[in-house]
Amino acid sequence: MGKEKSKKTKATVTNLEKKEELNVLAEKEAVNENNESSVSFTNDVFMKFSLIGEDATSNLLRNFFCTVATHYKYKIVHTKVVNSEILPEQFGLKRIVMDVVATYDQGRRHNIEIQNQYKDVDFNRWEFYGAKNLSMQLKSGNYYNVIQPEYQIILTFFTGEAAERNNKLINHYVMRNEDGEVEQENALINRTYVNLNVIDRIVEEKGVENLNDFEKLCYLFKHNEPCDTINTGKLVDAIMKKYDDMKQNEEVWTMAQRIEEAELREKYLEKTARIKNEEDRKKALEEGKKEGLLEGQLKIVKQLIIKKYNHDASAWLSSITPSQLDKIIELILTCDTFKDLQQQLENK
Repeated sequence: MGKEKSKKTKATVTNLEKKEELNVLAEKEAVNENNESSVSFTNDVFMKFSLIGEDATSNLLRNFFCTVATHYKYKIVHTKVVNSEILPEQFGLKRIVMDVVATYDQGRRHNIEIQNQYKDVDFNRWEFYGAKNLSMQLKSGNYYNVIQPEYQIILTFFTGEAAERNNKLINHYVMRNEDGEVEQENALINRTYVNLNVIDRIVEEKGVENLNDFEKLCYLFKHNEPCDTINTGKLVDAIMKKYDDMKQNEEVWTMAQRIEEAELREKYLEKTARIKNEEDRKKALEEGKKEGLLEGQLKIVKQLIIKKYNHDASAWLSSITPSQLDKIIELILTCDTFKDLQQQLENK
């Protein structure tokens, strides 16, 4: 009896987690619904565009992220970007490397990354990147004392167990033993996670008027709009300036839009694919309608249609069945016009 009850409870929690996860996704990705050309502030291309410049605004943003990564141990005033390329010939490709690697103070390295959709396997990737960047410093014949510390800062939206472990806005990690003692004072690998989902709890605890500049920036990243305060803060002002700058760069703006569309399609498919059994999926959709599961899917599809066809399809989507939603996701890849999309769906 105990085991049977445990299994049922576990299954219920799993279904609720799936529903909640898709709701969070829909809430975040339904960005500026009335603005067909919107690109989120956490867009990979925009983040790299904001951080790689040699202008004062990019330098301010880059230096601040690097300072946070050191646990405010150093106040960094100048950094040099190692990988500043955004390649136009890679338009439409999802797997562009968009993290920013910067150096300062005799070669100390910083890796800045934003991860919009967290997966458990990302921890392996982040750990591997840290070790890889560290090993790249050592050339044949060099002594190990030439290796400089590696600082990683990853901004993401943790869920599940990872969110429980990283329950602060800023979470710093170094190698420690079972008693909490650090392996060495100047650790070579230092990793910082910024859990952007925590910002709502901070707002509840201290109010928007009492947020510091970094918290205001995190609020912008989480909700895609500045918090309602008189003073938005220098970091938010800097990001908004870079956003306006990117709008003026047609090549980069187009790349950002295409990656945004690709991420929306990928996220939709990943989330819905987790309910593999069709009967379970139908049941989950029926049960989840009140809780927002179906509405969450509709929001994502609506955003894709707005972005690609510049058309508000709210009325049309209200009559769409759950099985037709998956077909629409496939058809958006091949249909050039909204009318063509409607016709193709009717013929399916």
